[in-house]
Amino acid sequence: MEYYLSTLMRNRSVKNNTQSLLDKIHYYVLMILSRYYSAAISREIALKIKYKYPFLPTIKQSFAQKDLDLPPVLKIYYHNFSLLQEHGNTEHYYEMKNSFFENIEQFDYVDQRRFINYMLNHCTLFTKNNIEEFVYEKHILLRKGLELKVWEIGSYFPPQLFRSLEAKVISFTI
Repeated sequence: MEYYLSTLMRNRSVKNNTQSLLDKIHYYVLMILSRYYSAAISREIALKIKYKYPFLPTIKQSFAQKDLDLPPVLKIYYHNFSLLQEHGNTEHYYEMKNSFFENIEQFDYVDQRRFINYMLNHCTLFTKNNIEEFVYEKHILLRKGLELKVWEIGSYFPPQLFRSLEAKVISFTI
């Protein structure tokens, strides 16, 4: 990447695609920061601890740009990030869910598991705030996660916990 970038920057041609490269770097950095900050903020909520986020203003400023055409993965991180910041905003949840399921084929099983787990966590927070529709949403996500087999790959769940989860989802009648 460094070699490509330095070659491109030394090329003084107007048609060298520097802006395209800068946009891709911006999206890449925003994705990496969003991924780790989302995990850290989720951890803060669960463990009732505080971390420092030196790039948080930069992330918020990037997401606030109206002319930014975000790729699907960043749209999902944007909505997840917004949900972590503004607890109780169901609009971001539905936007996140729709963006995820419209673009599900673009994600490997690790990202599928990550995003489903984020949505499950949000459903749990919503149900704790007595928004009952999210009990149903949670079961839809559990069922979809089982269909996608996102928890079967790797050592994510012990087998007995997985079978228990599967039995609960199957027994839930809609």
